[in-house]
Amino acid sequence: LITTYMQSTDPNSRRGALLSLGVAVEGVSEFMGPHVERAVWPIIDAGLNDADPGVRRAACTAVGCICEWLEDAARSRHQVLVPALMQMSTNPDTQRSACTALDALLEILGDTIGEYMHILMETLAGLLDSAPIKVKSVVTGAIGSAAHASKGAFLPYFQTTMQKLSPFLQLSGDGEESELRGIAMDAVGTFAEAVGAETFRPYFPEMMTQAFAGAQSDNARLRECSFLFFGVMSRVFEEEFAPYLPQVVPALLQSLGQPEHGDSDVGESVLVLCFSTWLT
Repeated sequence: LITTYMQSTDPNSRRGALLSLGVAVEGVSEFMGPHVERAVWPIIDAGLNDADPGVRRAACTAVGCICEWLEDAARSRHQVLVPALMQMSTNPDTQRSACTALDALLEILGDTIGEYMHILMETLAGLLDSAPIKVKSVVTGAIGSAAHASKGAFLPYFQTTMQKLSPFLQLSGDGEESELRGIAMDAVGTFAEAVGAETFRPYFPEMMTQAFAGAQSDNARLRECSFLFFGVMSRVFEEEFAPYLPQVVPALLQSLGQPEHGDSDVGESVLVLCFSTWLT
């Protein structure tokens, strides 16, 4: 049925085929594995090159699903996927979906990312300046994934990227602004793990100040990002983190004592994770 719908002249049919393929991966990933090369990639390739932007966005969604459930298959396709997604990330019609798929791919790329670091960072850093705020959030997450995958190879891009992300940590609005601020905090923590304590140390006090501000906000997302950031800093700086515990622990205990109201609260698992990180 997917193959039939992909041959339709109606772009909505082609879009539906690709979205169905992406959703189906989760349920049948083990079965689908041996058939990806012959049956799946031709459909994905056709979708990524479709004339209709809605179909191309659906193809990006399918790529993200494959990256999550069929990592080896997606990783082996990097020579096709990375250039295609990078090209789509510069097109306003597809850039958000393309950056989301690129983020998923970078998370699993491993050492292979070294082949693409320069063009990746050049393109993504440019989007941090020019893209709409929703896209900036996705791009920031993708840069965090690139740092995580590349580790020490991220070092040449670290200072420039920190300069670009610093204004995001100052955002005080709700909605899209708070989302971008939280994602930026997550990314900065990933940078610290990638470049190490010695390189990150000049930024450490200021970033802790920003994280404390987030931990004291009314926004559950920012509080969660702040506590996760504290956990990362404790791993990176170890005993150097100890002076901050008198500030961090009371805020953590206060959040643990709050009643839960679904998604509006900081997850208990996040808080317990922070405690376990410090205790070990």
